[in-house]
Amino acid sequence: MNKTSGENRPKESALYDPVVYLLGRLSGFKPYVGVHHELILDDALRLAGIDPDNCPWPLKDTSPSQRDGLYRIVHFAWYHQTRKFRPEGHAFCAKPVKQARGEWALSSLGVKRAKSLKEKYEGKLALSAGPNQTAEFFGQNWDRLWERITRNLRRKMPRSEEFGKIEDHAMNWIERIIQRDGLRKRIEEGKSIAPSQVQAWALRGAYTDIRNEGTEPVCRVFHGALRKKEIGLYDPSNWTEVVIPRTINESENLAVNTYAEHSEDDVTSDPIQHLQDDSALADVEGTVANEEAFKLVLDKLSRIIQEEIAPELNPELHEQIMVE
Repeated sequence: MNKTSGENRPKESALYDPVVYLLGRLSGFKPYVGVHHELILDDALRLAGIDPDNCPWPLKDTSPSQRDGLYRIVHFAWYHQTRKFRPEGHAFCAKPVKQARGEWALSSLGVKRAKSLKEKYEGKLALSAGPNQTAEFFGQNWDRLWERITRNLRRKMPRSEEFGKIEDHAMNWIERIIQRDGLRKRIEEGKSIAPSQVQAWALRGAYTDIRNEGTEPVCRVFHGALRKKEIGLYDPSNWTEVVIPRTINESENLAVNTYAEHSEDDVTSDPIQHLQDDSALADVEGTVANEEAFKLVLDKLSRIIQEEIAPELNPELHEQIMVE
C-alpha cells in the first residue's frame, strides 16, 4: 500500500481511549501529573491495532507542508479531549499542574475514565514504558494519601491555605518525588511507608516551595519567604529589615519567621496573623485579594466564551476583546 494513501487510515477517535488509559497508567492514575508524550505514541497506536514497526502510513510528518504522520493524530487525540474543546464534564485530558514542554496529563475525570479502561487494555500488550514504583505507590494509595497530605498542610500552613496554595504545594512535591522515583529504594527493601511519613515529607516540600519563592515580592511579605542564601544568614534581630516593608517592621509583635527554619518543631502560629492592622498593610492585602478575584472571574469568562461561541465565529477574538 502506498504510505501516503489515506485508505483505511485510522481515525482520531480510535485513539481517544488508548491515550487516556496510557496517561493514567504512566502517571500512576493521578490527575494533572505530566507524562511526556513520546512515551505513549507507539503504545497508543498498538492499542488501536496499528503496528508502528510495520506501518503502511508514515509515523512522522513527511514534510512541514504535508502533515500526514500518525503521531500527529495521537497528539490531537489528547488535545481534542482537553477542556479547550470539550465541556468540563467531558474533558478527560488536561495540561499538567507544573507544565513542561511535551508533557500531557489527565483531568480528575480522565483518571476515572482511565481506571475504567483497565479491564479493556490491561495485559493486552507489553508496554514500552511504564510508571516507576513511586508512581504506582501513589496510584494505589492516592485518595488516602492526598487527604492526609492536604489536611496536614492546611493545619501547618494557614497562610498558604488563605492564598489557595495548599493543592499546589502537595502536587509540586508529589511530582518531584515521582520524577526522581524517590520511594523506590524503600519499596524494594520492603519497608512500610506510613501516611504520617508521607505528610511530613510533603510539608518539607511545601517549605521548599516557599523558600524558592523568596524572590517573589508578595511571598516575601506574606509568607516571610527567604532566598536560599538568606536562610544561612538568618538573624531574628534584623532579617525583617531585608524582606519586610517598613510598616511591618514597626510592629512589635513580629518575632519569628515560621517558614525559615524548615522544621516541624518550629512555632506553628503564623506571626503575620498577629500584626497590627496598619492601613498600608490593609491596602496591600486588598490589592492582592482584588487581583485574585479578577483573575478568577477572567478565567471563568474565558472558559464560557470558548465553550459557547462557535469556532467559525472566532472565540479567540471575542476573548481578546473581553480582556481588553
